[in-house]
Amino acid sequence: MSLFLTNWSIEIIPIFFVLLLLGFYLSGALSSKPKNIKIVSWWRITSYIVGNVILVFALFGPLDYLSEKLFFFHMIQHLAITHLAVPLLLLGAPTFTIIRGMPYGIRYYTIGKLANNYIVRSSLNFVSKPPIAWTLFVTSFWLWHIPGLYSRAVLEPSIHILEHSMFLLSAMLFWGVLIDPTPFRSAMPYLTRMFFVVLALTQGLPLAAFLTFARDPLYSVYMSNSGIIDISPLVDQQIGGLIMWIGTMVPYFITLGGVFWMAVNEDKR
Repeated sequence: MSLFLTNWSIEIIPIFFVLLLLGFYLSGALSSKPKNIKIVSWWRITSYIVGNVILVFALFGPLDYLSEKLFFFHMIQHLAITHLAVPLLLLGAPTFTIIRGMPYGIRYYTIGKLANNYIVRSSLNFVSKPPIAWTLFVTSFWLWHIPGLYSRAVLEPSIHILEHSMFLLSAMLFWGVLIDPTPFRSAMPYLTRMFFVVLALTQGLPLAAFLTFARDPLYSVYMSNSGIIDISPLVDQQIGGLIMWIGTMVPYFITLGGVFWMAVNEDKR
């Protein structure tokens, strides 16, 4: 229990921004002006709050500490960010809700200025295209599992921040084209979205299988005893491979079911 109470990394600036956005979100979601306009439902508010809790726990809580000691905890951390926290955040319909909750001055000098910048708009439109979003997400996934780069991310704080930033941003782009984060709606037909999910699922299976059935450990940073759980580096890696295998399949299959359900409802209208 003490492990989960003491091993927190209190990073003031990122936590401040998380809390600031959460404050803007709740202000926009719960505001009664204009009257009789319901921006988001309670389940979306709950989804956004839970997504933030998971994200903070994964990035700054004991999970981040444990990820430096054992490979399989690092896999749990990555999946918590990319396959749990980000989808929950987007299901909360954060964009319009946060903007609505901002004071006018902040909204004007941030969102207003960025929205009127041609380079910013063009860049967002480009990276939001489904093939680009998928490619960035998959590239990030494979790139940060290259042993040399992976070890640097564990040992060097600046590389670690870069790794998590790439995971977070690429996951937002990927899930953003699958989830309709109200009031926006993906241009992809539902059948195409299902194919999109299947592609994402299948591309990760070879790496998960390789890690699970490898005969030798790949990541030198985990060769010494972790002092947490008495398992060998190879077993640690194999457990991590299984977590990657199962941990990605579950959210993808849930997504497939959700997209199918939306497609059926769309046909009924």
